[in-house]
Amino acid sequence: METKPAAKGSNAFVTPIPKAGRAAARDWLKREGIALDALQSLSVAERAARLNQAVYRFCNNGTATTPVDINDLFEDCETACGGISYVLRGVLEATGARTRYVHLHNIPNQGNHTAVEVDLGDGRWAFFDPTFGVYFVSSKAGSLSKDVLSLAEIAGSASDTVLKDRVRQAPKASRETLSADLLSLYDARFDHPYMSLSNYRIAEALSYDDPREWMVLDVDLRLSQGRASLGDASAMQMDGLSAAWLADTNAQLLNEDLTDDVSYNASRLWATRPHLTTVTLRPLTVGSTGVIEFVVWNQTDIDAELQIMPLGKTVRLDFDRRVRLSPGKNQIAINLIAEEDRAQIGLKNLGPVPLVHLFGVSVDMDIVD
Repeated sequence: METKPAAKGSNAFVTPIPKAGRAAARDWLKREGIALDALQSLSVAERAARLNQAVYRFCNNGTATTPVDINDLFEDCETACGGISYVLRGVLEATGARTRYVHLHNIPNQGNHTAVEVDLGDGRWAFFDPTFGVYFVSSKAGSLSKDVLSLAEIAGSASDTVLKDRVRQAPKASRETLSADLLSLYDARFDHPYMSLSNYRIAEALSYDDPREWMVLDVDLRLSQGRASLGDASAMQMDGLSAAWLADTNAQLLNEDLTDDVSYNASRLWATRPHLTTVTLRPLTVGSTGVIEFVVWNQTDIDAELQIMPLGKTVRLDFDRRVRLSPGKNQIAINLIAEEDRAQIGLKNLGPVPLVHLFGVSVDMDIVD
């Protein structure tokens, strides 16, 4: 699949939908009675808004697995956010627009979420979320043609109160995609049980499938009586370790604390991407000592190498910072000394194995009176 640099000023690398996807999208437009030439006569922002509502109406957000041929989603679209976003990208690119995926990480309830941005052609990107049928403008009276926001701009909003005035919510009901007044395509109220407006603001990280960009995800450990853990270090097989990590991270995503969310993706330590998983320990007593243990799974039959490093001067670690990972389960125990009341430790897969998994973290600190 060809990856192309974006047009001057658009500041992104873009991987287009495959030709087969654009062909399936054109067939979908015909079945829906949406004339391609009429779409192409509209501004990019308006065609994106109209197609966003159409895809939101057509697709159902569910747990159905993505079909072997992802283009089957243009026939029956019951899938997760990534598949629904693929459909919107397909129909937009069938009109000649340039699109990209945009991902939100470590958000409540969802964990991670994928939506779409479209290149408006003037150096701006506009965010559309077909899973929930929304886009955002810069003010309560903002216009689609001039003021539609990118995800980065949405994330910079001051509060949910501000976003309530900026969000435009489509109804699930049928609408005439081309002939309906645009206001009638977005006359509903934002009300989704597993997605809040806060999630668009408080994602720990945003990513755009750009191979040059760093991804940093944090595992937040809150100590009680000097102890905390995530995952089940006693499990011996990958399935058990993975299930325990998923259960514990899901519990944090669903609790009322919006600052401790950890997505399952934080467990994936990639060597082939600029990726870092960090572990935050808090609260700590300055000068206290203890042990932190990591459980890392290497699913290949060759050795891998992991770098474990303190971030800043928050903590001292008593080891050489580079660890060999044998095939299967690895348990790595490290002595530490707290230099501040909170500490961060980073984990980086150095290869040659492309992917290893962090499936457990536990810490046991001395209690200092």
